[in-house]
Amino acid sequence: MSKYTLAKKAYKINFNRIDEGYLASEQICYENSIGKAKSKLLRNIRYDDLKLKYSNDNINFLNIPVIRFKEADLYHFEDKIISIRAIKGILEERTRIKELDEILLNETIKYCYIKKRGSYYRPNSCGYTDYLAWAGVYSKEEAVSHAKSCDELVIIPISIENHNKVINETIADLTTRLLS
Repeated sequence: MSKYTLAKKAYKINFNRIDEGYLASEQICYENSIGKAKSKLLRNIRYDDLKLKYSNDNINFLNIPVIRFKEADLYHFEDKIISIRAIKGILEERTRIKELDEILLNETIKYCYIKKRGSYYRPNSCGYTDYLAWAGVYSKEEAVSHAKSCDELVIIPISIENHNKVINETIADLTTRLLS
């Protein structure tokens, strides 16, 4: 990302080029050059008795398969040095909080549903349901409060007209099964 200044380059061992490399755990390091990265990574695996695939040569400084790992690079961000993934997470969380604050400020929204991993909270936060008719109805203040404390929650503003239609349809359906 050109918006942020690169702080440290990431390098890793390409275990696809090592015999039975799938058995090894990932090795990542941060250095300014590939030579320094090779030295550091070689020290990390010096007792692992690894060999190159196909040639069966022992791993040494000249043949250790070290590659750049740009996805793990570290960047300067607000007086911290963190990964681009962490930066994206921070920015997404800020956007989510801003959207929740906008729901609070929107006077046309009175009530919300709360969803977690695709299922609605039931009334009084007692379990989950896949059915809108059985979903709990929460004041926007309560829903936003829940959502700010758990990033897995999604707040869905309720259209009172649509909500009442769903409830009335459910009641009409249930009355067809009343026994006398």
